[in-house]
Amino acid sequence: NRDEEAASTLRKIYPPSEAENEIAALQKSVQAEREDEGAVGKISIFKLLKTKIVRRGLTAGIGVQVAQQFVGINSVMYYSPTIVQLAGFASNKTALALSLITSGLNAVGTIISMFFVDRTGRKKLMIISLVGMILTLISLTIIFHESSTHSPAIGVSQTAHFGNFTCPNYKAMPAAKWNCISCLKASADCGFCADSSNK
Repeated sequence: NRDEEAASTLRKIYPPSEAENEIAALQKSVQAEREDEGAVGKISIFKLLKTKIVRRGLTAGIGVQVAQQFVGINSVMYYSPTIVQLAGFASNKTALALSLITSGLNAVGTIISMFFVDRTGRKKLMIISLVGMILTLISLTIIFHESSTHSPAIGVSQTAHFGNFTCPNYKAMPAAKWNCISCLKASADCGFCADSSNK
């Protein structure tokens, strides 16, 4: 029975043109619930899904989750230590420490969102963050594509230019266990290595 307080809150969240319709729809929904059941707690999921407000909230919630999965930030956060290692930081400790920056920025972004969510509105904030996320992921894609297409070839002939400067740790390593990360980890002075099969 705190109708005025509820109406005041809804007017802060919704544009003036939508606020009154939303208040009326909520009042109608509450009244219908009272008439149908007489008490909260006995209402069924099917009756809830018939309510326009519940359906809209459920659709919005599912839509946000789908959008979050499609932009791919979860995979970037999950694989950030690997991404950092592929960028040339061989140490697991360094890779994990640098990946904490991604997690830290995510936490900071969440706190900023909590601060602005009721001031700017959920829809506006979501659209701004979604556009920012898409632009950031496009930038990340372009950077990795460019670095892979423009990086110099590394093979036996390229390594031969350096005489005996190929990592001694690598020379002693069985060819079957060789990969880029093991080469980076072989020595702090290693730039690149190659094996006899021209990997």
